Amino acid sequence: AQGVEYMKLTYGIDNSPTTANSTTGLIGDGVPDVFTATPTIAQWPFVVSVTLEMLIRTPQSSGGYVDSKTYTLKTGETTVSLGPFGDGYKRHVFSTQVKLTNMAGPREVP
Repeated sequence: AQGVEYMKLTYGIDNSPTTANSTTGLIGDGVPDVFTATPTIAQWPFVVSVTLEMLIRTPQSSGGYVDSKTYTLKTGETTVSLGPFGDGYKRHVFSTQVKLTNMAGPREVP
């Protein structure tokens, strides 16, 4: 996608409670308890959400503007600081969390 300078994915792991629910038969409750950028193979079945963070810049520079800002992307255990860039492009950080319904839904306790 045009203008994407940095993209970061962080995965939400549902690992609590650790015993199977008597109603669902599954471990967890559909809510992420831990966030990681590098889930292990054992954690993949428990991934119930994905957080997406992006640093986006305008396609054209703005005359007379100098980007002196530092942009911080923080999710889970990691923080990334980018900039200042010192150029004429305007930037913005966007972030959203997506629930993986096929993984989280069956774990939810009615």
